[in-house]
Amino acid sequence: MIAIDHRNDITVLTVTIPRIDVSTAVRFHEDSCKALEGRKKVAFDLSSVEFMDSTGIGALVGVAKRIGRDGRAAVTGLHPSVKTIFSLLRMDLVFSIQPDMDAALKYLGQ
Repeated sequence: MIAIDHRNDITVLTVTIPRIDVSTAVRFHEDSCKALEGRKKVAFDLSSVEFMDSTGIGALVGVAKRIGRDGRAAVTGLHPSVKTIFSLLRMDLVFSIQPDMDAALKYLGQ
């Protein structure tokens, strides 16, 4: 479901499934939270995710809340359909949307 990579103080979570929806959101949230235990910076690579519903968005927001107010989160690799839902739900206020992983890592490293 997710691949985890720690790069210094940044955790990179690469989602390996094509959908984050009602059938996968709980496990995605649990696995992500476990990977972020005690960490404050996360970059989500969503390039494999072709569909995300409101349950998936809720799980992603829940993970962002887990890192707290002093944490930072970035997303990259948004497919057009996922980008549309991000725009409609104003997720750019919660996550920094970056064009690629290098940009996300640079943003989080600041």
